[in-house]
Amino acid sequence: MTTDELAQFRPWRSRLLAPPGSPTVTLTMEFDAATIDAFKRQGDDWQQGINAVLREWAIKRGYVPFPE
Repeated sequence: MTTDELAQFRPWRSRLLAPPGSPTVTLTMEFDAATIDAFKRQGDDWQQGINAVLREWAIKRGYVPFPE
């Protein structure tokens, strides 16, 4: 994903953020360094950005309900 493509998610669209009070899960995953570097360049909330991208993927496939 290019920097321009990532920029469309910054600031993270509120509908893609987890609802307040949502439970979180801590896990260990491996990503390629370039991908993580691209998200980190977006600022301190880069982990929210990854969550937003994954949430959008899940919404588009019907795994997570579309936020109201």
